[in-house]
Amino acid sequence: MGGRVRTLVLLGNHDKEIFADDATLALFYEQCLGQPVETLSDDYRRWIGQMYFDDVDHYLDPERKSVPWLPFYWGDQGFRLFVTHGQWRDQDNSRRITPKKGRVGWQVKDGWRLDIWRSLHFAPFTQPCFGDTVACGLLSGFIYRSKERLRALPTPTAIETREVNRLKIILEELDLYRPTPDAIKRIIQETRRLRRLDIKLANARKIIEDELLNSVCTWLSWDFTYESASTKTRGILRVSKPILKALKRLSVRIALGFLYEAMALMSWLQRSHRDTPSYDAMQRFPAFLTDYREFGLRIHCEGHTHTPLQEELYFQIPVTPKNRQNYTYINLGTWRDQLIPKKMQGYRRRSVGRTLVVLDKLTEGSDGRRSFAYWTQDILTWGDKADRLE
Repeated sequence: MGGRVRTLVLLGNHDKEIFADDATLALFYEQCLGQPVETLSDDYRRWIGQMYFDDVDHYLDPERKSVPWLPFYWGDQGFRLFVTHGQWRDQDNSRRITPKKGRVGWQVKDGWRLDIWRSLHFAPFTQPCFGDTVACGLLSGFIYRSKERLRALPTPTAIETREVNRLKIILEELDLYRPTPDAIKRIIQETRRLRRLDIKLANARKIIEDELLNSVCTWLSWDFTYESASTKTRGILRVSKPILKALKRLSVRIALGFLYEAMALMSWLQRSHRDTPSYDAMQRFPAFLTDYREFGLRIHCEGHTHTPLQEELYFQIPVTPKNRQNYTYINLGTWRDQLIPKKMQGYRRRSVGRTLVVLDKLTEGSDGRRSFAYWTQDILTWGDKADRLE
């Protein structure tokens, strides 16, 4: 009795940078997926070439020696599954493409449009978007510069050493907050805590405050930050920019207080996009589109929102009751090493995993019919050790 395991990683909204360098992408295939580039099958290369460039030979040309991109979607007619990451429904994490002469445009409200995406070589998902400006342009730079300055800070006493180490741990985990503006709220909470402690910690606190305000002001100075933002977010940013600049000159504490409230508003806006999709929205998911039903797909599966849920759908389609089919939307919502706000105050650190399991078997008889059972398996873990910041 033998078995075979196939690992397939779909393109997420923070994975596009890996496409910029073939050597890095090749390293990912080899060390993360256990699939050296030279072992990738011709069928896989044809599939990816057809997906992104409408050219099955794109990754077969020996002269190019290019490494196939990660797939944007995957479907299996046997299992009746269609799987994609889900960022195509998120306006903050997809690039709005403006129509130009000879080029069609696309934005999130246009929905699933493979024909347009192929003509654009999937530019809405391989080019920078607003989410990148926050996660990479704002947050990552702030974390790096703050850690470098804290590393050079002398800590002669035990309490200073402990508090600086605590700051370094919090900086390390800021990338784990979703939505991302919660990370900025979290570090502002920490600066407020430091103000209540011994004055000897003022240097550490000042490093965080200065780097945070400088990073946010630099971020607000970029034209692309506004160009890539949604209408509501753009309005918040344009109003915030002059106010923050003026408050920064007046008082760092007041400026940080204003920034905290602005980030809270942005977090609220982002969470409003993560609610359970409406019935009308689910009807436009690829597995349920009229043109896709001929493939026998019954389940649309995605993640991205980190909100595990399952919804059952019924469509009024012109078929007899005997042939009527069930449809299901499943969001795996997997997000390991989360930081979750407690009901009153503070945070818990936990790991989350969710798996869709498919039981595929042949029914008794000679017609070779298949019978399926589907279920989700959730694992949630937490513990005191992960909560220690000292």
